[in-house]
Amino acid sequence: MSLINTLLKSGACVHGLESTRQALPVFDLVRWRKPRWVPRAKSKEFVLSKRPEQDPQEMEWLKTEENHYRTQMKAIWQLIKLVPDQSLPNPIKVKADKYKIAEASWQDMQERMKVWNSRVAVLREEAEAKKYQEKQGRLLGMLGQEQVISEQFTEETIKRLNREKEVGFLTPDNVEQRLLESLETSADYDFAIDRDGVRVVDVQKTETKKPKEGEKTD
Repeated sequence: MSLINTLLKSGACVHGLESTRQALPVFDLVRWRKPRWVPRAKSKEFVLSKRPEQDPQEMEWLKTEENHYRTQMKAIWQLIKLVPDQSLPNPIKVKADKYKIAEASWQDMQERMKVWNSRVAVLREEAEAKKYQEKQGRLLGMLGQEQVISEQFTEETIKRLNREKEVGFLTPDNVEQRLLESLETSADYDFAIDRDGVRVVDVQKTETKKPKEGEKTD
């Protein structure tokens, strides 16, 4: 306190006002508050704060005004329930309007789906027709190729059969005849051939015949 009195005598201001003398500092007195987590002091642990006193006349007047307000609000709400205001939304009407909007949107969606399905059906038919034509073309091409191959195969088969007949191959028709001929005729391969190509069956008896074309000489 002696420091504050000295400052006041010298012309300083304690509550934020600047001093008339520049040499003296300015002090601001701030009340210190405890943090929330700091417990209550031991000296004030069992001390109860004094209950604030209220004017009974003022309390009675406030209670009367509150009762009047509640009565008026109840009357207004009763009037609203009995005579509905046109500006307020009617739940039945709102529900009917929502149903109408939903029905209209459903009809609109069905119409759009019909139009879309018709367009898609046309596109689908065109795509299927194009695919069918392409498939038919491929099949015709394959049939043409098979016909050409079959014609070539028949021609080659006829040529091969004729060649076999000319050469004398075994066939189901001449197999029995060839078997009888092979049994009736015998071939002797016990001979030799000299430098001139003469077949030598015996050294004393030499044949002047030369080997036929196509016969093996070894």
